[in-house]
Amino acid sequence: MVEHEQMKETLLTWNSAVELHNSGNYNEAIENYYKIKTLSARMRYNIACAEIKLNNVLAAIKNLTLAIELDNHLAIAFFLRGTLYLQRNSMKEAISDLEMARALLRGKHVYRL
Repeated sequence: MVEHEQMKETLLTWNSAVELHNSGNYNEAIENYYKIKTLSARMRYNIACAEIKLNNVLAAIKNLTLAIELDNHLAIAFFLRGTLYLQRNSMKEAISDLEMARALLRGKHVYRL
């Protein structure tokens, strides 16, 4: 039963963080995420997105790296980190991440405009 309560608390905290993020309260969203004992790859990705909104590029890169370490098939994390590396003129890292994102998406249906 304790595990069930912990999972419930995690989900409620995660939901609160997402709602704060969606309403533009990025600092508060990040604070809520860090209340969660074990952060998932998706949570790390969400933190990175909030950090980007706050222009904290290095913190965003750190969280994307942690997300990738947790789930090395998370194409969006490679793509986003690659674009951040590109902005920082870190071309070698940018190309590596963007190629990995493309490789992970290969075979998946991608809509083009």
